[in-house]
Amino acid sequence: MLLRNENLSSAAIFETRDVAKNYGGVKALRGVSLDIRPGEILGLCGENGSGKSTFLKIISGQIQPSSGNLFLDGEEVDFKNPNDALKKGISAVTQERTLASDLTVAENIYLSHLKPKTLLGINWKKTHEQSKDMLDRIGCELNTNALVRDILPGQAQMVEIARAIIGKTRILILDEPTSSLTSHEVEKLFSALRNL
Repeated sequence: MLLRNENLSSAAIFETRDVAKNYGGVKALRGVSLDIRPGEILGLCGENGSGKSTFLKIISGQIQPSSGNLFLDGEEVDFKNPNDALKKGISAVTQERTLASDLTVAENIYLSHLKPKTLLGINWKKTHEQSKDMLDRIGCELNTNALVRDILPGQAQMVEIARAIIGKTRILILDEPTSSLTSHEVEKLFSALRNL
């Protein structure tokens, strides 16, 4: 299922053409084509095992397609790993939590990004300020000094999203983002996505 705002007339920033993924004799994906335009929120729906997560992993560089092509701004791209996709502005939040429970919220937000520095090392004040700015941007009130093990699952999801958007993210991929959220947290998440 694909819902699109037909009022968006911008050209696609990202496209997939006839993407397929095979695992031995098993066809996980067959000929998937999709285009993504600026400011648009798309949802992929399907039964378990229909290939949604596989497709999202291909877009974010976690796995490579067996065939097909990916284009960013009209240029063909070939992501060998998630870091390749991240460098091009494609961030993913997977179903599996990737937060370090013994680190603070701010440390987790900057886990895969360079922290602000001073001549003496990490600028922790600025790290916490920028982390709070990211959380505010998605409508999450959370103490950046809190340890991740002490926060709620819905808050952890928001920390994952804040970490994903702290760089120059152009495309944000969320794999089953509402699976561990309450209905109130789901509405907050949807509101945050509309704001982004």
